[in-house]
Amino acid sequence: SCPVFLQEIQRRLEDEESRLSRYLDSSSEKDLKAVVQGELILQTAKELVEMTTGAHSMFVNKRYEELKLMYRIFRREPSMLPHIISVMEPYIEQRCSAIVEDQQMIDNPPTYTERVLELKNEVDNMVATCFESDTGFQKGRNKGLEAVLNKDTRCAKYLALFSDLQLKKGLKGRNEDEVQVLVNQVVGLFAHLKDKDIFLDIYKSALSRRLLNKLSVSNDAEDCFITKLKVECGQQAIQKLASMFTDMALSDQLQEEYMRASHHGSPGGVTHEVRVLQTNAWPEKADDAPVVPCPEMLTCIRAYENFYHAKHNGRKLRWIYNMGHLEIKCHGLSRQHLLVVSTYQCLALMLFNGRQEVTLREIVEATKLPEEECKRQVMSLTVSRHKVLMHDGSGKDLALDAKLEVNNGFTSEKIKVQVSLIKKEEKATETTTLAEAPVERKHVIDAAIVRIMKSRNRLEHNALLEEVFRQCTLFKPQPTQIKSQIEHLIEREFLKRDEKNRHAYVYLP
Repeated sequence: SCPVFLQEIQRRLEDEESRLSRYLDSSSEKDLKAVVQGELILQTAKELVEMTTGAHSMFVNKRYEELKLMYRIFRREPSMLPHIISVMEPYIEQRCSAIVEDQQMIDNPPTYTERVLELKNEVDNMVATCFESDTGFQKGRNKGLEAVLNKDTRCAKYLALFSDLQLKKGLKGRNEDEVQVLVNQVVGLFAHLKDKDIFLDIYKSALSRRLLNKLSVSNDAEDCFITKLKVECGQQAIQKLASMFTDMALSDQLQEEYMRASHHGSPGGVTHEVRVLQTNAWPEKADDAPVVPCPEMLTCIRAYENFYHAKHNGRKLRWIYNMGHLEIKCHGLSRQHLLVVSTYQCLALMLFNGRQEVTLREIVEATKLPEEECKRQVMSLTVSRHKVLMHDGSGKDLALDAKLEVNNGFTSEKIKVQVSLIKKEEKATETTTLAEAPVERKHVIDAAIVRIMKSRNRLEHNALLEEVFRQCTLFKPQPTQIKSQIEHLIEREFLKRDEKNRHAYVYLP
C-alpha cells in the first residue's frame, strides 16, 4: 500500500544519509542524493499519489500523518508536490459543494455559514499541519474553495447575515479571545469571496439597524470587525461604515448638550433621543410621504431644530420617521402598560386621545401615510397577540371604512409590551434568494477606466481590461460589463477609439 511504501522510502533515505555521514566523503553527497531521490521519489511519486490507498484516500479518511510523510518525502523533489495539490483541489471542491449545493443548508443560512466556516478552518489546519503552510498548497486550497463559493452571490449574502446574527446575539457572553477567533474566521472566509461589495452592502444595512436600535452585544466586537475588514479591503471600502460610528459618537455628544437645555431634553414633557446621520454614509432614506407628526412630536422636532441650527448654521435636517420608535404609556386600559411602537403606530394611536372611534380612512387622512403602509402599521395593533385596537370588520383584512377603537380589556404579562410589525408582503424565500449585484458596480468600473486612461492616455483593449480587473478589488467584473462601460464612456466623450488601431482607446482630456 501507499503508506507502507512511503515508510520504506523514508527508511531507505535515512539509511543512505547515515551511510553518507559515516563512510563517504561529503563531496559525494549531491550526486548520491540525486541518484537515490531520482529512483525513490521521481520514479514513484505520480504512481503513489494515484494509488487507491494514495493521496485521495488519505484526504477522504483524514489520515494526516500519512499526508505529512508524503509531503516530507516529496519536498525533497519540489517538482513532485503538484501531484498532491492536483488531488487536494478537487477534494476541497467536492467537500465545499456538498455544503453549498445541499438544499437543507440553502434553506438555513446560519447553518450553511457555520458549516462553510468549519470546512475553511479544517482545510486551513490541514494545510498548516500536513504541508507546513507551503505556498503551493495555500494556493491550491484557495482555488478549491473559491471555485465553489464564487459560483453565485449566496455565500457573500449569507456571511453578512451570519455576521449580523453574531453581533446581535451570538457573541453574547463570549470573552475577547473567542470574539477575536470568530471575527478572524469570518474575515478569513470573506477574503475568498469575489463579491465583496455585496457582503459590504448587506453588512452596512445590518450595521445601521444594530446601531440605531442599540442591538449590538459589544462595541469592541464591532470595532474589531471594522478593523479586520479595513485590512482586507482598504480604507475606502469601509469609509461609510466608519462614518456611521462617527455619527453615533457625535449624536451622543449632541444629545448630552441637548439634555442640558432648559427643558432637559423633554420639551412638552416628552423625553426624546435624536440621531443625526450624514445622508451619504447611511443606507436609510427618509420616506417620500409628507407625514404629518402629532402636536407633541412637532414640539420636540421644533425644539431640537432650534438647538441644532444654533450650533450648525446652514445645515438642513430631514426627519426619518420610518426609522423611529417610541414608548407610550397607556392609562385607559385595565392594567397600565408601556407600549413600544413605531413612529407611524404612535401617530395612529394619538388620534384616540380625542375620539372613541376612528376609521382607517381618517387615520390615513390625518397622518398622510401611504394607504398600504398605514394599513400594515394599524393591523399590527389589531392582531391577537397585541390586540391594542379592535375593529368591526371580519377576517384578517382591514377595510378603509373599518371602525377602530381601543381595546380597554387589553392585558399582557409584561408591563412593557413590544408591538411587532407585520412584515411587508415578500417572497417566503427572500432570505435565501441570491443577492443582486449593486448598481454602484457600473460607477466603480467607470471610475477605474477613467483613472487608468487618464494616467496612460492610450491603451489597447486587453491591457485596459487587465488593469480594470486589477483595480476592482471588491468584485470581479465580467469582460462584457467592462466593454459596455467603455462604450458608454465613448458616448459621453471621456474616451475615443484610436483612428489607426480600432482595438485601442485614447483618453479625451
